[in-house]
Amino acid sequence: MRVMLLILFVAAISFLVGCRIYSMVAFENREFPSDVRPSTISSAIAEKYSVGDVIIQPRIIHADPAQTSYKLAILFFSKTTNETVSISSVSIFIDGNKLEYGEGLIGQVPSPWKMYSANHPFFASSVSGEPMVFPPKNGNVSRIDMKITVLIKQGGNNATAKIIDASFVPKKKSFIE
Repeated sequence: MRVMLLILFVAAISFLVGCRIYSMVAFENREFPSDVRPSTISSAIAEKYSVGDVIIQPRIIHADPAQTSYKLAILFFSKTTNETVSISSVSIFIDGNKLEYGEGLIGQVPSPWKMYSANHPFFASSVSGEPMVFPPKNGNVSRIDMKITVLIKQGGNNATAKIIDASFVPKKKSFIE
C-alpha cells in the first residue's frame, strides 16, 4: 500500500512539474456566448440577433497567436445560401469611449456560405476586422459595447437592414498545459 501511495505521489509531482498554468482574458457576450449554437438559442435572442432569416453573432476574438490583441469577427447563420450579407456601419465603445474601428468591415465580402456539422442545419459565413488598438487607462477593460448595421439581400432587390446591439464583458479563462 505504501509503495502504491509513493508511486502516486511521485506521478502527481512529475505531472505538476511538467505542467504550466496559463490564463487569458476573453470578451464574452452573455446573451449569445461564442460556444452557443444558433439552433439552441431562445426565440427572444434569435429575434434580437436576426436580420430577416439570418442570425448575426458578433464575437470579439484574439487577433494573434500570443493572444495579446483582439479583433471583431461577425458570424452569419442561415438555413439557405440565398442571402447576400454586408455590414454598413460599425460603432464600438470601450468603457463608454468610442473606438475608431470598423471601416475595414464596411462593404467587406463575407466568406462563402458553408455547412459545418456543429451548426447544422445552418450554413455559416463570416467577416472579421483588423486588430483593435485600445490601450486601457488602468490596464483593464470592463465593458465593450457595439452597434453593427447589417444589410441582408434575399434574392432580387429586397433588402432588410437592422442595427444589432451587443455587449461584451471580460472573462478570465485558465488552462493547464
